Amino acid sequence: MNLILPLLLLFPAVPVTASARPARVAVESVDELLKAGRDLLAQGQHAAALERFEAAEKLDGSLKVRQWVLRAWIAQARVNDALNEIDALAKTEKGPAVDYLYGMAFAQKAKGYIVEGVSGGIVAMAFGDAVEFLKKAT
Repeated sequence: MNLILPLLLLFPAVPVTASARPARVAVESVDELLKAGRDLLAQGQHAAALERFEAAEKLDGSLKVRQWVLRAWIAQARVNDALNEIDALAKTEKGPAVDYLYGMAFAQKAKGYIVEGVSGGIVAMAFGDAVEFLKKAT
């Protein structure tokens, strides 16, 4: 204790200014990012939603988060990319999240067929698959 006081006199206190303090960066939680992304998705802002979901995925790579990344892909009409990822997930994951993703992908696929002017059984099959998977998910 006796040595500390003389040392303190050698090194005068320097006031800490605002610029010397480290800046605080607001970090959104995974749940906040997912909520923001879902809200953007509902508003049709698919690219902005995907950004939020990808930011959440960097913090938490769980299925809970990955499903929303894939959901944004589906909304952006990246259905085949999403289906490839869903197929890969289905090898290790089961349950409502995977069924939901399949259902939404097939619904989007059917809507895409209609926009392209495709008619016939392929549209009905895509809608039928969507209904079956969404029933399982719920």
